[in-house]
Amino acid sequence: AALRRVEPAVQRCIQARREVARVALTVAPSGDVREVVVFAPHAGTPAEACIERAVRGARLPGADAEYRFAHPFRPAPVAGGTLSRPPAAARRMREAAEPTPAERR
Repeated sequence: AALRRVEPAVQRCIQARREVARVALTVAPSGDVREVVVFAPHAGTPAEACIERAVRGARLPGADAEYRFAHPFRPAPVAGGTLSRPPAAARRMREAAEPTPAERR
């Protein structure tokens, strides 16, 4: 639930690329986000700093010790209620759905 509160901010960060943002978080015993690592495809892009800022604003459940976990943030739905897919992924899905030459006969 805590990461849902920052999800709209992360979605604004990734709206240009429309690809899932995968992050790893380190959370202090107090529940404060201590470290955020952003993975490809957003690592090294302007979106990386935006994602880090947004996720650091989350307040997570506290614990007896520091803990780590990974979380994917998905792009916001586009008009029509679907997520756009990266071109390569869409092409692979289309190819997988097409009948093979042997199946066409």
